[in-house]
Amino acid sequence: MLHALGDEVVAEIPAGVVTRRSADGRFAGLFFHYPPEEPQTVPASFGTRDVADATLALGSPLAIELTLTGLRPGARLTLEVLDDQRGDAMAAWRSLGSPRSPDRAQTAELRRLARATHREGLVADADGVLEVRTTLRPWAVASLVEELAPGSR
Repeated sequence: MLHALGDEVVAEIPAGVVTRRSADGRFAGLFFHYPPEEPQTVPASFGTRDVADATLALGSPLAIELTLTGLRPGARLTLEVLDDQRGDAMAAWRSLGSPRSPDRAQTAELRRLARATHREGLVADADGVLEVRTTLRPWAVASLVEELAPGSR
């Protein structure tokens, strides 16, 4: 998700940033929800998952609302969300019984579940305006990436 960001910052909000790539003009954003209920760095969790599970249980959803202008009319963007319910490799591993040495089928299933993030297509209006509205669960991260225009490379 970080790799998709561009080199020009076009908007900042407390929970993220929107950038543009100077090379091709595409927009990309990154948003996150680090709950204020955990004001320090995330505590270490050694030996058991108890501390990690308690930390993940903190917080409430966060609404992200952003209006982007200056897009190509009809520009297509993809919003991808990774959270504790979608694309969580640890939760996927635990759902398989936490196998110490996953077999090939389990490994394939873990890869599938880890890539099962939420993806949503968004389209800018005829004036090149896009309203981004989503809600992030605690500890979630989301990316917003503009697709290449037809005929572009």
